[in-house]
Amino acid sequence: TGTGPYELEWRGFLRPLGIDIDTSGRIAVVENGFNRVHLFEANGSHAFGFPNASQGRLFTYPTDVAIGPSGLFAVVGTDRVTVLYPDGTPAFEFGIGLNDPIKADFDEWGRIAVATLPLGANRSGPDYFETHVFYMDPPDLGPVWDAAVARAAESPRPEPGTINSAAGWRRAYEAGSWSPLLHADDSPAYIIDGHAAFGHSGRVAVALNDAGGNVTVHRQPETPAVAGVDIRIPYEGTPRPGGGGGGGGELRAGQAVSVDVRFTHSPLHVNKTTGVAYMLLGNSSAHPLRLASLATPDGPAGDTLTFSYTTRAGDTRSDLGRVLPGAMAMNGSFVTGGPHGLPVLARLPAMDIKDIPPRALRVYSQDANGTYGEGSRITVSVGYSEPVWVLLPRGGGSGPTLALNASGVAAAYRSGNGSDTLHFAYTVKANDLAERLDHAGAGALELGDARIIDLDGNEAEAALPASGSPESLVASADIGIDGVKPRAAKVSSPDPTGAYGLGATVNITVAFSEPVFLSSGASPVLEIETGTTDRNATFASGNATADLRFEYEVEAGDTTPDLNYTTQDALVLPPGGTIRDKAGNDALLRLPDPSSGQSLGRMSDIEIDTQRPIILSVSSPDQPGAYGPNSRINVTVEFSEPVFVSPDALPELNLDTGAPGGGAATFASGNGTRLLNFIYAVRASDTTTDLNYTTQDALVLPSGGAIRDKAGNAANRTLPDPSSEHS
Repeated sequence: TGTGPYELEWRGFLRPLGIDIDTSGRIAVVENGFNRVHLFEANGSHAFGFPNASQGRLFTYPTDVAIGPSGLFAVVGTDRVTVLYPDGTPAFEFGIGLNDPIKADFDEWGRIAVATLPLGANRSGPDYFETHVFYMDPPDLGPVWDAAVARAAESPRPEPGTINSAAGWRRAYEAGSWSPLLHADDSPAYIIDGHAAFGHSGRVAVALNDAGGNVTVHRQPETPAVAGVDIRIPYEGTPRPGGGGGGGGELRAGQAVSVDVRFTHSPLHVNKTTGVAYMLLGNSSAHPLRLASLATPDGPAGDTLTFSYTTRAGDTRSDLGRVLPGAMAMNGSFVTGGPHGLPVLARLPAMDIKDIPPRALRVYSQDANGTYGEGSRITVSVGYSEPVWVLLPRGGGSGPTLALNASGVAAAYRSGNGSDTLHFAYTVKANDLAERLDHAGAGALELGDARIIDLDGNEAEAALPASGSPESLVASADIGIDGVKPRAAKVSSPDPTGAYGLGATVNITVAFSEPVFLSSGASPVLEIETGTTDRNATFASGNATADLRFEYEVEAGDTTPDLNYTTQDALVLPPGGTIRDKAGNDALLRLPDPSSGQSLGRMSDIEIDTQRPIILSVSSPDQPGAYGPNSRINVTVEFSEPVFVSPDALPELNLDTGAPGGGAATFASGNGTRLLNFIYAVRASDTTTDLNYTTQDALVLPSGGAIRDKAGNAANRTLPDPSSEHS
């Protein structure tokens, strides 16, 4: 009896041991004493009992009954489980040889958990409890499946058999694989009863009752189940914006159809040594069934199984775009997954291809790796799970754009309508910058006024793969964006501070903000302010670096106390020449203001002096008078600027002493000053009333000797005329 909105009462049963109720409210009751099962409608009326008089005995001393998701009955007998169709007609038996099966339960995928209690008749000896889980290939398609396989000209459906055969029912795992067997030694008393039941997502819970009144519950780990399905069918024709229907009509024979079944756990592991799993595409006589075979190779398989089918003449998208519940069959393949290596739940939901929207699988670019500068065009592509169309309202409107990480810019849609790839174009603008180009995340696709649909009119999912993921733009290509032009940041000289004279070479460096590259044959010059006539410093080296080095050779007449370039436009390229960065951006050649702190004049202290020192006068600091033998007379040669005498070859000043051949005053001091001091020692033969040098060329240098100014200019050694007032 029951209580609630109404009460039901049935009397006269002989040992009613098992009961189950289906989703419609029908109740099945096991009558153990008469080896029968009774089915009652939700209102309490007796529908029928089985076996009927014509069927004979179907099972012996049944202990439990379970009703499957499609109305199948599983009746637990003393040594097997008998499966019957919803009308009570026997279907088949399995588990023949099980010891004392006592309880059973169906899950939503059609699997059955059977609890067995292998005790002897005297209830003595080793005491342990097992749970077996079985599943069907397929669970409940029945005649529809058989007809489908026959139509597909494939091998027929295997006949159901025992749990150890290669039959439609397979032994998936036992209790020992996910929880320890409970033995007598582990329990305070013998086990006298047990029950196995399926819970959410196919997890099995086992309750054990022992003679001491204790109840122990074991729960199986979560089993890998179907998380989603992607069906890829060749597309022809034009899209239907309204959606629905089969769309493209007949398909050409020989085209590949793929079905990706994604599971909740990974990694999966595939073993097809005893058979190849398959799946039925289609769902009725109006859409005949087609058989797709498991294409995933043996071994690790991530979280996805792929089934493949090759189209035949007459196939349509409508035929292939639907699947029935339970349309996936293992057929001898053994697929496990998850951390516990449990067999997968090979149960598909009912679905229709038109209900699966297109989704973006990856974002990528096939442009060459490298850095792209201002004006460069880059194509970024979005690959979809199926062909898609971009539709704009009548009269036009804004199309889709793809946001990028380069300073917030976006690529605009350009092509790909009717294919599984949409192409977007992006032209680098001034100052755009990105070290590695990527799309701007899952929400980077902006539709504007457009729609993106498949052939059935399904709106494509808006989300893109995450930035930085294996399916992202940055993972497909190493593209840098640099729309920033290189600029001349400063001008300096690496040479020492000082004066540079005629023939000297001065090195000048123009430092750019980044490495630059000169076009072939391009040789820029740097205009230098050098007095009356300006000069050009010529390019010497530095291509592909940030520093371009120029050389300036000092010419006659050049003079400046602080070397600098002429103007901000002093860096000049020959016609057709270019200076660019690696992204191809033309360099900004305008130099810092010549008066700024980054100019050559401020960064370096270089003097240009090409004026030769000249002799202004020759005199003696000694007192006027007569000097006899061995007397020392000082003679001073005055120059127009400080001069430097080479230390290893000292000059001499030839004097007219009245003696044959004259005499020579030797250099004594004054190096680095305007006054060079010479000393002459009077000899006995010398006689003159007014000591003087012999000629204007009387200042002589030995071989290798030199007198120069600080700029290195050789002094003019011509003396004043001996008769002049400066002699």
